[in-house]
Amino acid sequence: METKKKILVIDDEPPYRELLKTILEKNNFIVFDVPDGQEANIVLQSIDKIDLVITDLMMPGEHGIDVMIRIKKDYKVPVLVISGVYDKEMFEEEGIRFSDGFLKKPIETNELLNIVAMLTQNE
Repeated sequence: METKKKILVIDDEPPYRELLKTILEKNNFIVFDVPDGQEANIVLQSIDKIDLVITDLMMPGEHGIDVMIRIKKDYKVPVLVISGVYDKEMFEEEGIRFSDGFLKKPIETNELLNIVAMLTQNE
């Protein structure tokens, strides 16, 4: 039996975190959700293995870009960025290529599930 993949969702908007959590849990993922990078760090340190991090960019406190860079460096976990402010071109223009995937809010459920499946598949 295949073990469920664990996903950490970081977004300062509770309704959006809950939406992502609901979609992902209905598709057999274990989901942890937190409002910021500081709490994300606590989860990453306490959970055995997180398979994917999904993060927003525009959050109070530590910016999502800094969160993403730290997670990639310290935990070697794939990171999917979801943003309502940035689009993929703006993201790339700023020279930010540390994420493993990018989706623009509002997201399409099928698009989310396809990229999550791709980023969490076994190597």
